[in-house]
Amino acid sequence: MRERDANMRTMLAGLNHPDSRVAAEAERAFLAVVEGDCRIPVAGHAVMLEHSLKISCWLATPDGGRVARVDKEGFPSMAAQLGEEAGRELLESGGAEILELVRA
Repeated sequence: MRERDANMRTMLAGLNHPDSRVAAEAERAFLAVVEGDCRIPVAGHAVMLEHSLKISCWLATPDGGRVARVDKEGFPSMAAQLGEEAGRELLESGGAEILELVRA
């Protein structure tokens, strides 16, 4: 929806599922850091736990021969930061090399 469309925001409010929104925010932040797109074997899956948000992230070569994985857990109110941190950690733990191989 348009950011400043108050009428549409009101109409859509009943469709908002807060846990799904928070999870999607973390996943999108992760994908932005690793510059994930449909040509790269990358995944980020966030779920709300009882009092926290957990995000699991993977990056692989197309043949699955090399895989990097990171799991992070934190406060739901920091979903974007959690996703960004997961992306940076994934790149630092072998993901950057995998991206070089995939993009070559």
